[in-house]
Amino acid sequence: MRRLADEEQIEVLGNLGQVWQLIGELREAENSYRQALALAEDRRPGERAHCQLLLGHLMWYREEYAEALAWLEAARAGFESHGDRSGVGQAIGRMGL
Repeated sequence: MRRLADEEQIEVLGNLGQVWQLIGELREAENSYRQALALAEDRRPGERAHCQLLLGHLMWYREEYAEALAWLEAARAGFESHGDRSGVGQAIGRMGL
């Protein structure tokens, strides 16, 4: 069995986190998102920003609003830094602005 490339691992962990979140396993979701973020730290800004967006959404869902806003602002800045207007819009939309 081949080992997944970092980009593939990031995507799988993000998707897994979303499944955990959908079934109410919020700690597992956070763990998956944080693992994806750790892999994305040295990658393209868009991958890191997407992981930050997922964490922000999870924190908002858990009503941890201050932490959610910090993650969403980091995601917005990351998307903005490389011209991803769609990503910027998603982050701003999740902030409720």
